[in-house]
Amino acid sequence: MVFAACLFILLRNCFEVCSPDESVTVDTEYTGHEATIKGVLARCAQKERLTLPLGRVFFARIGKRSNAHSLAWQTQRGERAAERIITFRDLAALL
Repeated sequence: MVFAACLFILLRNCFEVCSPDESVTVDTEYTGHEATIKGVLARCAQKERLTLPLGRVFFARIGKRSNAHSLAWQTQRGERAAERIITFRDLAALL
């Protein structure tokens, strides 16, 4: 639930600026729980009266050679500042 709530916080504005034909690929962190994660995303969206196009959210292995992995790794090592820090207050409002 925490993973999905964090994902919602990061994605909620994404679809407002993305074109209708763009999608989001989420690295498979919890294999076999994709439907549960989408369910939590839907509940979070409903709670905030938002519509998330969950049909445009996909799960796949991203891999270490992707730009997403490189960005995350640079942030983890402190070579790059985080663009967003999710707080307990952010999560408590959703869960």
